[in-house]
Amino acid sequence: MKTPIASLLAILSLPAAACSLPQQLDGKTFINVADPAFSPGNPNAGTIMKLRFSKDDYENKILTRNLVVHGQYRYRRLHDTVGFVEASENYGGQPTRYTLVLTCLNDYSGTAVFTQTQGAVPPDNRQNTVRYTIEQ
Repeated sequence: MKTPIASLLAILSLPAAACSLPQQLDGKTFINVADPAFSPGNPNAGTIMKLRFSKDDYENKILTRNLVVHGQYRYRRLHDTVGFVEASENYGGQPTRYTLVLTCLNDYSGTAVFTQTQGAVPPDNRQNTVRYTIEQ
């Protein structure tokens, strides 16, 4: 998967960092809340997820559905305030691929843009925002 050009362009216009994303996600736990506004492009509106990252893998506990999904990821910190996650998982027996572009509000929370390119939850190609908090 290629890094979205828009993300790279955004980095060029960033002011001095008032927050920073982790250098790596290994050992981190994120609580994510999907945008609560339902639409065909956001069928998981309001879903709450707890993601636990290890070196190359993660566990996604979907708290609003009592469901656990495992996957693999790659993370790159593109700038102090911008991170990029490429992920794939087996969701209900079907492959799901997506990216997250993370931007921090402070050192422990921010907003992410979720972009799915293949998925068990239709439509295959969709995008929405997520609020994240890194557990301390």
